[in-house]
Amino acid sequence: MQRSIRVRWGNLKVGILLVIAFGVLMWASLSGTGTSIFQPKGLFVCYFTNVNGLLPGAPVWMSGVEVGNVKVIEFVNLDSVKVVRVTCRAKKSVWKQLTPGTVVQLGTIGFLGDKYVEIIPSLKPGEPLAEGGELPVRDAGSAERLFKEGEEAMAEAGSIMSNLDSIMMRINRGEGSL
Repeated sequence: MQRSIRVRWGNLKVGILLVIAFGVLMWASLSGTGTSIFQPKGLFVCYFTNVNGLLPGAPVWMSGVEVGNVKVIEFVNLDSVKVVRVTCRAKKSVWKQLTPGTVVQLGTIGFLGDKYVEIIPSLKPGEPLAEGGELPVRDAGSAERLFKEGEEAMAEAGSIMSNLDSIMMRINRGEGSL
C-alpha cells in the first residue's frame, strides 16, 4: 500500500500557529521585566549572619530598580558575623556605582513577603568594585525584633499608665500638694 504524504492546509495552519505562539512565549520570558539573560553582569559577594529566607534567584535592587539577582547562597562560617555568603549578579551598566561606601541590606517585599537584596549606593566617587569583590552589609532589622521591641514598649506604657492611675487616685483623695 502506497502512502501519500499530503499535508492538509488546516494542519499546516495549526503548526504555524504553534511555532509563532512558542516564539512569542520565549521572547516574553527572556525579555520580560527585570534583567535579561543577554545583558552582561558582574558578580559580587556579601556576608550575612542570617538571610531570613532569602532564596537563590531573588532580585537584587538598587534605588528601587531591579539590577540583578542572587546566584548562590552558601554557609561559610568564617566568623560570628560572616556565616552565610550570598553571591549576587548585577548589570555591568550599574557597576560603576558600586564604589567604596556602597552597602547592601536585605529587604522584604511587603511586610512579610519575599526577600530581596538591596544595594544602597554611595554618594562618594571612587574606584568601582572589582569583579567578585565584597560589599559590606547593613542590618535593616527584622520583623521579630520589631515585634519584640513593640512588646517591650507596650509593657512600659502599661507601667506608666498604672503609675498615672495611682497618682490620680491620690489626687482624688486629696493627698499631696495639689
